[in-house]
Amino acid sequence: ITCSCGEVFESEDDFNSHKESNSISYELKHIDATYKDVKERLAQFTPEVQNSYFGQILDKQLLVLKNIEVGFAPAEFTVTDKDGRKVSLSDYKGKYVLIYHWGLCPGTFWVNPKITDLYQKYHEKGLEVLGFTRDDLLKSLQGSSEEFKKDERVQGLLSHPWTTVYTEDEGNGFIVKDLYFSGVPILMLISPDGITLARGYTKAYEEVKNLLDRNLGNK
Repeated sequence: ITCSCGEVFESEDDFNSHKESNSISYELKHIDATYKDVKERLAQFTPEVQNSYFGQILDKQLLVLKNIEVGFAPAEFTVTDKDGRKVSLSDYKGKYVLIYHWGLCPGTFWVNPKITDLYQKYHEKGLEVLGFTRDDLLKSLQGSSEEFKKDERVQGLLSHPWTTVYTEDEGNGFIVKDLYFSGVPILMLISPDGITLARGYTKAYEEVKNLLDRNLGNK
């Protein structure tokens, strides 16, 4: 699973407003590229373009692309969970960790019970889940009907057995950009030695499941 270069550009107007960047912007936004591809292509341009406004932004975006791409190791981070405890990626060293960015949407309703099943099946064998969501789900449910609040899909989101981080809590906002939480649900499986094995939306679930079945199923 790779992220197209265009996917990580969040301010197209900024790029297009700088004439010296137009050619490189077009080149990079119209290819389905890996971190290595983009870095090599950028190196072909002049130092003036590389050091331009666009080039500086692209350098930052390359770091994000590298941070989320399969085959690379995400950078260390520390966030605060919903209970006020500090949580670092390195806390999960030696275990499989599934980063799970979720919110109220059909995709989350579909994948959430499946993630819960995987956790229950493989937690004792070395699987951890680190959940990220915008804020306390109960806030989002204010004004919803009691029937909806009692829906088993909603209740499943309220009873996660793993650590949950609210991205809107103070000091946690950086993680949305660093791990490019561009939507929900996003699944990102990291190996015991810290390498990203799979990443994507709901379609990534089957790959995550197959990897865990293969590596933890016989333990």
